[in-house]
Amino acid sequence: MDILNIDVRRHMLSLFVERDDALCLLRQFLMLNRQWSALAVEHLYKDPWTRWQHQFVNQPVRAKQLIDTFNKCLQSYETNNSTTIAIDRPTRRSRPDTYLVTTSKFEIPLWDYVSMVKNLHVPALYKCVEVWNRHTPNMDNSQEFLYRKFNELFQAFVQKAQIKACTFEESAEKSSYPQRPGQLAFMATSLHARGVDLRYLNLGYFECTDEDLRVLAANCNQLETFKIRATRCSDEALANFISSQKRLIKLKIRLAGDIKSTLEEAIGSQAASLVKLRIIACRMSSCSKPFIGIAACKQLRSLYIRNASDFTTNSSISMMPVARNCEFHNVDFSGTNIPAAVIATIAEMSKLTLRKVHIKRANYYVGEDDELLTQQLLDMSAGIRALGDHAKNLAEFERNILPIEADALIYMLRLIGHQLHRLEIGSNAMASRESSDLVTAIGCYCPNITSLDISCFLFSEGAFSEILRGCNKLQTLYLHNIPIVNDTFLHMIGEELGGTLKDLYLSNHRASVEAVAELDQIMDVIDEEGYEDEDY
Repeated sequence: MDILNIDVRRHMLSLFVERDDALCLLRQFLMLNRQWSALAVEHLYKDPWTRWQHQFVNQPVRAKQLIDTFNKCLQSYETNNSTTIAIDRPTRRSRPDTYLVTTSKFEIPLWDYVSMVKNLHVPALYKCVEVWNRHTPNMDNSQEFLYRKFNELFQAFVQKAQIKACTFEESAEKSSYPQRPGQLAFMATSLHARGVDLRYLNLGYFECTDEDLRVLAANCNQLETFKIRATRCSDEALANFISSQKRLIKLKIRLAGDIKSTLEEAIGSQAASLVKLRIIACRMSSCSKPFIGIAACKQLRSLYIRNASDFTTNSSISMMPVARNCEFHNVDFSGTNIPAAVIATIAEMSKLTLRKVHIKRANYYVGEDDELLTQQLLDMSAGIRALGDHAKNLAEFERNILPIEADALIYMLRLIGHQLHRLEIGSNAMASRESSDLVTAIGCYCPNITSLDISCFLFSEGAFSEILRGCNKLQTLYLHNIPIVNDTFLHMIGEELGGTLKDLYLSNHRASVEAVAELDQIMDVIDEEGYEDEDY
């Protein structure tokens, strides 16, 4: 294997790191020789935070060892008693065993691990420093010391590593590391001064201001992925930043108070490259013109406009050019009231490429007396029928359906049900409609379903047996808020799906504790926790 050139070796290891046992494999390469060790270490430390998030959570000793290792690198930078030869990445013309040559009376690491990091996950770095501080004897436990150590490492990564990706905050949940003014600007200007082009930037919950965006636009224009919570920045500043980028591929904007210029104009500047666009929980009341900029993005394959507020009156005018000009793989308008005509046009224009459609409606009931009128206003029947007519490769469909849409859904299932793998149509509105015909249709036309949600449906035992016989590949089943579910239903599930079902979700049922325990013993999949949803 030593006759292989360095590019072949690096490619081999890049294939290994995709495996579940990547960590063990890379450790074995560490033992071969110095050249293989250099490449293995490069992969091990390229993204150490992923291992913290998935493996170190319950292993504080691992987080402590990681920070101890990085601290030794800091010590090697600062000491005057060492002689360090500049670190050079292995290339076709350089030997990987010349990473670092050091002489010192201190314990110096074999490699410069800090310089190998390419993904800087700031919240994970701070959590690791916290763990290191708690598990190191005689350590100063003050918050100031903790932040100082975190900041030393943060600055070292920015100044010495070839950072390609950075997460400033978690998008899933608000992180707790102390934000200080100038952190984002320091990173952007430092990387730009060193000629390092950041490709991925996730600001998550970071409170990004207009000034932050101005600094980013001036120093960081090679981003391919950008995610931002736009609560403290203006629409104008966000639009200017997006226009400054040369090749955005993925863009996610959350909680923007006004997004008119960004959607109507700025996104069009990325027409040649944009593939994924996420607009989450943004106010869109000021959007009145067609989204010509988005429609110009011919490469756009994935579009999410979720939980958009005040986007009802003009949504058809704004979205129709997008529906006509883009060829989508998946769309998600959950919580946003998109007209049926837009969905029908997307189905017709995307045809064979459309794989996922999520159109879960927002709460929009105006009162009990006007419920029928409300259902008619939100009726998606025309869009659902169009999916059946055109979207021949549709694999996922999600909609908390209305009774008025049931016949259209049966029509869709009859035409393309055999292609569906995920069908989530649970809806509180269906609790008053007898839906055995729809449930039977699922069993007859959807043999490849692996995930099914029919929560709140009203149906007969015979209709349910059709699902169990016809959908024998089911792995996940949601049966929330269905009082008719009793011991007989659970016995049927155990007999028909005992070998395939992995997850069963129940609430508000009539089954006995003994029947639940018996099925749980057979399958070990039941979750009886209460189910809460904005529609239920």
